[in-house]
Amino acid sequence: MKITSKTLFSIFCTTVLFLSLSCASLNLVIDPAGNYLSKHEVEKSMANALARGQSVSFAGEIDDEALQFYRLENAHHGNELVLVVGSSRGWQISTKTLQQEVFNLSVGAASIDEQAVFIFLALKKLNIKKIVIQLDPWMFNEYFIKVMPPIITTAYQASAKDWGFAQQENGRFTFLNTVNQLLSIDYTKESLRKLRRMHEKANGTAEFSLNPSGALDGDKMTIHPDGSMDYSYKYSHMSNFEKNQKFLQWESDYPAKTYIAKKVEYSPTKYLTLLSVLNSVPKNIKIVLLLQPVSPMAYQVMSERTPALMDIESKIKQVQLNNVVILGSFNPKYSDCYESDFYDAIHPKSSCIKKIFKIK
Repeated sequence: MKITSKTLFSIFCTTVLFLSLSCASLNLVIDPAGNYLSKHEVEKSMANALARGQSVSFAGEIDDEALQFYRLENAHHGNELVLVVGSSRGWQISTKTLQQEVFNLSVGAASIDEQAVFIFLALKKLNIKKIVIQLDPWMFNEYFIKVMPPIITTAYQASAKDWGFAQQENGRFTFLNTVNQLLSIDYTKESLRKLRRMHEKANGTAEFSLNPSGALDGDKMTIHPDGSMDYSYKYSHMSNFEKNQKFLQWESDYPAKTYIAKKVEYSPTKYLTLLSVLNSVPKNIKIVLLLQPVSPMAYQVMSERTPALMDIESKIKQVQLNNVVILGSFNPKYSDCYESDFYDAIHPKSSCIKKIFKIK
């Protein structure tokens, strides 16, 4: 049987249609950023419990941005407090750690733009005396691209307009409440990663319970009313060998992502976004740019493989504003932080944070 060009074209179109529908179905069902079917009921319930002063423990996938958005919705002007914005590396910054009332809005793998959004929103809701902006070197990497969740898209547009910084709309940093995102290759990759995590954890659906004592849970993370988080008891007690193995696993799983990026290029645009934020915050509010280290082992590896990533620290330290101070370093030796001061390769414990702030 002779296959004509018309038949080949038909097979090609059918294959493309099948793959497109498969990707769209996967992204619609898994929906890693909660763009389509998610109503964030779990995050709303968690935010309500936290607003009542209750700690909660959870397992599975939660939408960090949605949780923090609803926490802010429940917040109101009250006592003067310290606002904290950061990545998962900032989760340990708590009222107990700083010995000042804290409202922590850190989210996993945060970008500079997400930090700008939450500062913008918090200034309208809270009585803020100081802002701690916890920075990661990869935030300033041109190739570090973070999904912007729809729940904060409107606020993002408003903050960019009012504070005069450029919106990131390249790559995966797009507004995801469109049909086009269902066919995105990058969003499909995120769906597959989440599907893998769901398989590994057996249950990817977030479940939470009240934790009246706020103590470490066996295999669950715990969020406290001030927004700080504790890792599970099991994760908190990993040996150095287990930490190193986890770092190698990350490197295998995400060869081009965040801290293990193979491609690094300093982004002037992201640096200018930071400057726009700093210049837009009222001058009577003190700002701390917090450079928390990675573990000694991770710093050695990252310095050898991506020295440009570590060199970003020198760019950040060029900031000179009267109400801004810079604390810490990505290099652990300058903060006197050792392997025992880290949960894993990149997440510092409160003991390391206290050393940076010189708190006994």
